[in-house]
Amino acid sequence: MSYSRVRRRLPVVTFIALIFLLSLFTLMYKLYSPILVSNANMKSTARLKDSFTAATLLSSNCTRMPVWTKGEYKFFDDRYSNISTIWSSKHKEMTPEALQWWLRIQQSKDTFSTSDLRNLVGKLLEIIPDVMPYATNVSNRCLQCAVVGNSGNLRDSRYGQLIDSHDYIMRMNTAKTVGFEKDVGSRTTHHFMYPESFVEVIGETKFVLIPFKPLDVSWLISALTTGTIVRTYMPVRKQINVSKKMIEVYNPAFMYYVHKTWNELHGRYPSTGMLVLLFAMHICDQVNVFGFGATSKGNWDHYYQPPVEPSLEKDSAFKLTGVHNAEFETDIVKQLEEIGKITVYRGSRV
Repeated sequence: MSYSRVRRRLPVVTFIALIFLLSLFTLMYKLYSPILVSNANMKSTARLKDSFTAATLLSSNCTRMPVWTKGEYKFFDDRYSNISTIWSSKHKEMTPEALQWWLRIQQSKDTFSTSDLRNLVGKLLEIIPDVMPYATNVSNRCLQCAVVGNSGNLRDSRYGQLIDSHDYIMRMNTAKTVGFEKDVGSRTTHHFMYPESFVEVIGETKFVLIPFKPLDVSWLISALTTGTIVRTYMPVRKQINVSKKMIEVYNPAFMYYVHKTWNELHGRYPSTGMLVLLFAMHICDQVNVFGFGATSKGNWDHYYQPPVEPSLEKDSAFKLTGVHNAEFETDIVKQLEEIGKITVYRGSRV
C-alpha cells in the first residue's frame, strides 16, 4: 500500500479509534461511578441537616449495596440472620429460651406453655391474614424504607418531603403527622404499636402489633371481636376500627433475636425504635433513619410535644429502670451507619 493511500485512510482509523475509546469510557463510568459516589458521600450524607426534595433521595436509588448484603463487615455478618419478622403459621415456633424471655419481659405467667402459644397463634390467624408478605434478599430490587422515630430532633428539620418519597414509611407508638407534615411527612405505610400505645390508623396503613406479652395478642383478638379485654397494666381500647387484612403481628422470636444478637442482652428488652429498625433491615434494601436521638440527659423527647427547658430536664427514666439500654442501642446504630448499612438523618440536633 502506497504512503499516499495510508495517509488518506488515517483520519478514518483515528475516528473509529476515538469512538471505541469514548464508548469504553462511558461503559466504565456507568459501572463504577455509583459505587464511588456512594462511598465518598456515605459519611457526609448522614450529617446533612438542610431541607431536602424527593429528587434528592430518588437520585440515589440503588447506589448502595442492599442492607442485607453479607461478606463485607464481620460486625454485621456475625449478627444478621434471615429470621421471619412476622408471625404466621409457618413462623410461629419459639425456642424454650425465647419463650421464657418473652414471658419475663412484662411479668407474664410462667405457666404459659408452648402448647398455649400454638393455640394463641392459631386463634389469631383465624382472624388476620396468615401470610408472610415480605420477600427478602431480592436481587435487582431497590426497596427504600424510612424508619421514623419520634425524637424532638425532627422539629424544624424539613424532612417531610424526603420521608414521603420512600416506598415504606415506618412510624411507631403515638407518632403524629397532622400539623407536622413539613418535618415528618404525611404518609405512613406501617405503624408499630402495642395495646397501651395504640392510636387509630387510616387508609392503607398497616397496623403492626408488637406483643410484649401473650396478653397483647389476646387483646388484639378481643379488640377485633368481643371487646372483653379493657385493661392490661393500664386501660386499653376495648375495640379497634382497623381492617383485618391490614394487621400484622411482630414475631416474638424475632424480638428475642434482636435482644440477644444485636443488643447482646443489654436492658430488659429492646426499645420500639430498635425493633422497628431491625424489622426494616430484614425486609428492605435501603434503610434511612429519622427521628432517633435523645436529649443531652438521655431522654427520648417527642417532636409533637413542647420542648422542655434544659435546666428543668430530669435524668432519663430508662437509665433508672434499666428497661432499655439507650446508650448501647445508640452505639449499635452508630456502627451500622459507619459501615454504610443505614443512613441517619439527625435533624436539629447534631
